[in-house]
Amino acid sequence: MKNPHVREKLGLPDKLAPVDSVKLSETDGLESLFTVPMVKKPVQDLSVLELFNLSIKHLSEEERDRTVPLLRLALEKDPEYVRALIVMGQILMKDDKLVEATELLERAIAKLLVGHPTEVEEIDHLILASLWSGVALAKQGKVAEGRNCTPRKNSKYERAGGRKDQNTLL
Repeated sequence: MKNPHVREKLGLPDKLAPVDSVKLSETDGLESLFTVPMVKKPVQDLSVLELFNLSIKHLSEEERDRTVPLLRLALEKDPEYVRALIVMGQILMKDDKLVEATELLERAIAKLLVGHPTEVEEIDHLILASLWSGVALAKQGKVAEGRNCTPRKNSKYERAGGRKDQNTLL
């Protein structure tokens, strides 16, 4: 947008105005838009969402030794928190803890299917959990189940409406 009048109408800064370098460095990057001031309190007092967000921060910095305990604490507080179930399942799968990973991913799938997901985020989580569950099952040698993204027989997933065999059509 080169026209200064259009920029002014849209509330954009003037391109020719001097930039305050201190202010620019303080707001550099997207983090400044989403950062909430940190309040020092014990980890046990953090909410499930705070624990999850903190675990994702550590995961993005490749600090798995800090990520896993935070996710476990979040799941102790809310055993059905879908985001934590999926991320923890992915981490466990990468650590070759396939049975535990599959169980967590199946719990996420069951939780999502109980309410018949309609929100885009819920559907995205269902797709992720199903995909990773299929991969974990395939890595366990349960290729047919993994290919169909169908967890073990009599699982919560089946009771919630999952497919029982590959010949069943939706």
